Amino acid sequence: MAKDDTTQDEKSDGNERNSESLPEAAPSDLRTAYPAVLIAAELAEIMRVDRRVIYEMVREHQIPGVRPFRRQLRFDRDVVLNWLRDGQGRAPRSTPRR
Repeated sequence: MAKDDTTQDEKSDGNERNSESLPEAAPSDLRTAYPAVLIAAELAEIMRVDRRVIYEMVREHQIPGVRPFRRQLRFDRDVVLNWLRDGQGRAPRSTPRR
């Protein structure tokens, strides 16, 4: 009988979000795997980019569904997932540029 050398930390309990499985996940799976309002780290995980990229895209008004909340940003999950599905066209600006 073979010995299992996998430690408990390496075993997944199925409740963790696994970034390795994101490409295969359908948009409906992402809708159930994430809350309706995302934080920047969760959006970065979905898009498989660094969190700094998310902040830069927000500054350039490229991501739709941004909700400022005190000193933090929140993102509408469904708006962002639809934007990603539809090809990431430039997001409409919520405020005119000066």
